[in-house]
This record gives sequence, C-alpha cells and structure tokens, in this order.
Amino acid sequence: MTTENWIGLPTMQDVAKAQANGWEIEYRCGAQYATWGGITWQKTFVFRGRPRQQKMKEVKMLCWFANGVLYWYSADESPREHWIRQPHLDMVAQVPE
Repeated sequence: MTTENWIGLPTMQDVAKAQANGWEIEYRCGAQYATWGGITWQKTFVFRGRPRQQKMKEVKMLCWFANGVLYWYSADESPREHWIRQPHLDMVAQVPE
C-alpha cells in the first residue's frame, strides 16, 4: 500500500471509529513481547487508517491513426475501416470500476 492519505490511529477508540466509518485500516506489530502464563504475546501494535479508496481496474487502450489524428479506444470497441492501427502506442489506463 502507498503511504499517501494515511492517518495515525493512536487509540483503540480511534480505530473503532475509523472502522465504523468504513475506513481501510492497516496495522503493524511492534518488536516488544510480553510473557504471561508461559505464553509469549506481542505487546505493541501501531494502527493507521484512511478513507476507503475507489476500486480501479485496468483497461487496455488501442491506438488508431485517422485524418492526421491519433485516437485511443478500449479493446472491445470496433474501429472504422479506414483507421490505421498503431500498436506501439497502445496503453493501459486506470479507470473506476
């Protein structure tokens, strides 16, 4: 995950509020351990959250040349007959689902 837009959640109350609001929550375990009753437990956790990000999908865009202009259309669209294919200029676009 990227580090942009993440907000530290220092208390469990902050974590609960963020979760209730539908936020994405990430946690990291600390390096400190506690022993109790012969069992070792992780002692520290660090939480951070951010508002849920919009789901994105990748769409392949095919490049075509016509009338001195380049056009990009998704792979499932049909081009016009006189258009000339330019496969070296194809690209992948990120679009909302």
